[in-house]
Amino acid sequence: MGKNKIIYITTALKDEDFNVLIKEGKPINPAGQNFHARLIGCLERSFDMTVISLPPAWSNSLKTDNGIYHYSPTPKNKLAKYFVFPNKVISSIEFMDAPVVVYDSMNVLVSKIAGKIARSKGLRKVAILTDNPQNITGVSSSYIDSVFEESKDADGFIALSESLVELFGGKDKPHVVFEGLLDDKKVEPLKREKPYFYFGGALFERYGVKSMISAFMASKADYQMVIAGHGALEKEIDSLQKIDTRIVYLGQVSKETNLALENGASLLINPRPYSEELDKHSVPSKMIEYLATGNPILSTAHSVLKEKFEESINWIDGNDVEKEMFSFFKSHLNEEGHLINLVDNNSKDKLKSLYSSDSVSGRVFDFISKL
Repeated sequence: MGKNKIIYITTALKDEDFNVLIKEGKPINPAGQNFHARLIGCLERSFDMTVISLPPAWSNSLKTDNGIYHYSPTPKNKLAKYFVFPNKVISSIEFMDAPVVVYDSMNVLVSKIAGKIARSKGLRKVAILTDNPQNITGVSSSYIDSVFEESKDADGFIALSESLVELFGGKDKPHVVFEGLLDDKKVEPLKREKPYFYFGGALFERYGVKSMISAFMASKADYQMVIAGHGALEKEIDSLQKIDTRIVYLGQVSKETNLALENGASLLINPRPYSEELDKHSVPSKMIEYLATGNPILSTAHSVLKEKFEESINWIDGNDVEKEMFSFFKSHLNEEGHLINLVDNNSKDKLKSLYSSDSVSGRVFDFISKL
């Protein structure tokens, strides 16, 4: 008996294609890419997948079809993008007899295409909820309204938190919740000429990156502070590494390099300031990756993760990141500038039981099957 079939609509790319765009210097949000690529890999265990992807950037090096992935470059013209393009995508895909369409609700165009497919083919529609759209950088209030509007008729939800399900009005609809997904890849630690702290992610002041760097520069840490990612602070960080040679900015790196850097770090840092709204609706995806390494972690507070992994992370409150992080460095670096008295990251078994592909794929399979 063959696998059940589903259609998955996203902006995520196959890892090899993601790396092509990174090499060509095209900025892409790795957090969303990582989560959806992992979820697709997870669902492949149980379902026959057709993945329709609208890549956030394009390269002539990409193939339109790559395995289960079917790429559709998005037109720049707004009228064509929202009114002509969805029909073009739908007519270009062989839909088989899939009864369910699963989609990234944070992207309005993806949501519109999913809605059109569901209506025209009579499919069940499952929205993936990864954040409150109000937290998306640089979008208009009308875009945020459209995110909610396009998913109000979803038949079910796959979400990172129960509060996200409530936010989208899905409390009484079928849903499945998990805070993240482990990467199945085994990547060797990346060793540098000097031990290092590591942060990989979006480089914005509101995510605490500037505070983290200031606290580090004021410390006597005998480590490098290795930073990877892209965002508004890129030029400033590039300048700071000329002032303090302990700071190393790598730009955006491939998924494999990011994992290798995480695996080789002496300390992994999540500096995102605490806010009630972010805490409620947004799970810092890098924390699942950090926990998987077994390496020490320094993080601002997050209610759900603190409840589950309180004994495995060096926590600070996150109300004044620079002050709290400097205080942490002061009390956890010895006279030689080496780390001391850290909380050990002993989360491996619990992490596997909660977020491994085996665990999550079974739960999602049961959820979709019941639809």
